[in-house]
Amino acid sequence: MAVSGGKDLGTEKRPKRSNGEGTKIEERPGGYRARITVNGQRKSVSGKTKAEVRRKIAELTHNAHRGILPPAERLTVSEWMERWLEEVIKPSLRRKSVASYEQNYRCYIAPALGRTKLAQLTPAHLRRLYAGMQSGELSVKGQPLAAHSVRRCHAVLHAALEQAVADNLVPRNVAGNLKGLPAARSKRERRVLDAAQMDALLEAAGTGRYRALLTLALYTGLRQGELLGLRWEDVDLERKTLRVSQSLGPGKQVGAPKSAAGVRSMSLPDPAVESLREHRTAQDVARERACTAWTDTGLVFTTHKAGKAGKSGRYTAPPGSPLTQTVVDKALKAVLAKAGLPDIRFHELRHTACSYMARRGIHPTTAMKRMGHSDIRLTLQHYTHVLEEEDREAAAKLSRRSG
Repeated sequence: MAVSGGKDLGTEKRPKRSNGEGTKIEERPGGYRARITVNGQRKSVSGKTKAEVRRKIAELTHNAHRGILPPAERLTVSEWMERWLEEVIKPSLRRKSVASYEQNYRCYIAPALGRTKLAQLTPAHLRRLYAGMQSGELSVKGQPLAAHSVRRCHAVLHAALEQAVADNLVPRNVAGNLKGLPAARSKRERRVLDAAQMDALLEAAGTGRYRALLTLALYTGLRQGELLGLRWEDVDLERKTLRVSQSLGPGKQVGAPKSAAGVRSMSLPDPAVESLREHRTAQDVARERACTAWTDTGLVFTTHKAGKAGKSGRYTAPPGSPLTQTVVDKALKAVLAKAGLPDIRFHELRHTACSYMARRGIHPTTAMKRMGHSDIRLTLQHYTHVLEEEDREAAAKLSRRSG
């Protein structure tokens, strides 16, 4: 099964039911009534006859499809946010980011503020929402939520209200300059490996099936999703080049790289080429052993054995299936432990690659293109950090007195 852009691997979505479809009309004293869902909101429709109810349902769904909102003074928070998510967020952000926005809305904002009129929303409403999240009252598991979860929810609500101000639906953003938000957690210091640690990591990986993945991460700076979505057709080992054209996200969803700058080509250093040659040979052997059980995705990094059987007795991941981020993260953790290195995240291998380029004297604009950064400032952060380290080392050397 070939991997193609924009498709789920091994998953099939059920068709969504349209607004009002299959609605049951019930008889009530004096007429008939039906309840339907329109843009995520449950609405009641009544009439003296079934035909009148059907006509009202058709009118509601027609207006919903046309995007007609109720008057601003009657517009609820849920009605506005459903519209905002559909028209502003989904077309502009990646699937993973959209899922985060929707989760914050459906789990916290909608239950607490959904029925509140947008024009009547106040800072007090928001403080009660965040207090409920911190106390566990609005938590899915009934446990208090961390400060960063509350602040992330606030960021979603702030952005939605900012758009409402821009659309002249409300006079001001009540989420702006809100007092009483929990303090943001301090950012963890960025950790990178030095040249000796890079060698130790690859030595610990040995000839295992993750060595090529780790080598490419350290020498190219590709994002984890870009590595997992890399296809053999995008690799030319004779010319020693590689092209990044897609990324594999959560749920094995294939999509475009993070930004336009993410679509790029680069030359490969010899260690990466040698590692990929060995990896392709090992993959060919695994394919021959699996015979017809092998799933041909065309990806460079895949499973070599079938996954564990589920309750149905069938294997969850045939050999040749895409690797998941969870599997790769666990593999990295095991290799780091074997090498006696700090427990760093996979994304910090990308930071390591950029810092390594800075230490090797590669020009920032070249590093920017190889990293797929859309802003040179992202690249220069690593270069500045390296220069500061070298400056401290220079000062230490100057402080030493000759014998």
